[in-house]
Amino acid sequence: MHFSPVSTSHFDKYSRLMARGMADKMFFAERLDADVFVDFGCADGTLLQALQAIKPDAELIGYDLSDLALRAASNKVCGTFFSDWPALEEHLQSLTGKSIALIASSVVHEVYAYGGDEAGVEFWERVTRGPFDYFVMRDMALSDDDQNQIDFNAAQIVREKSDPDILADFEGRWGPINFRQHLAHFLLKYSYIDNWTRELNENYLPLTREDILSRLEEDFSIQLASCEVLPFLAGQVATDFGAAFPCPTHFKLIMRRR
Repeated sequence: MHFSPVSTSHFDKYSRLMARGMADKMFFAERLDADVFVDFGCADGTLLQALQAIKPDAELIGYDLSDLALRAASNKVCGTFFSDWPALEEHLQSLTGKSIALIASSVVHEVYAYGGDEAGVEFWERVTRGPFDYFVMRDMALSDDDQNQIDFNAAQIVREKSDPDILADFEGRWGPINFRQHLAHFLLKYSYIDNWTRELNENYLPLTREDILSRLEEDFSIQLASCEVLPFLAGQVATDFGAAFPCPTHFKLIMRRR
């Protein structure tokens, strides 16, 4: 999978943004008693650092394709880090008798955005065929029903108060915000103007919640599945547009191997 290179300054900003709401991102920590936690797309290790405080006896492992990320993470967390998946799997296979949880926090949409459907297939194969007793996910996903809805009135409210150039860019790339899926997508990304070209082209919503569950249900059973509108997003949209966020977007999932 290919990721476009980012500058150190943007990586630092990205890391700060990802650290926002860390308490919510750690929703799984008290619900799982795994021996090993693997953070897929660990970035600078902020999630692993938070997990270390809660699970001081757990073995922590980070996986990321970015050398910049792995250097930052290894300076922050006492753990083991990999950029090569076969090497990671070999290490995990050596941990006999230990329960292993794979964490995918805000990363599944990036797999599809930068690797396409082929990378998506590879990702789910790694999850289902790998030595994982648990799979934890927190990412953006709509429901099948939301994909088919039209929110004309809400779209008009947002349209009137949007930056016309930003909105034109978005609709030219993804389609009119009259459709709920596009309206939600726009409201998830309109504020990231510092890195707009990159954010514009990243598909935040490549799969529905039903799509995700269908890829896992044969091998895993659901321990937790919930979806919500993040409070800070709801507040931001209310302030900027005087509108309600159109639908839940942030999906939390804990699955256990059958």
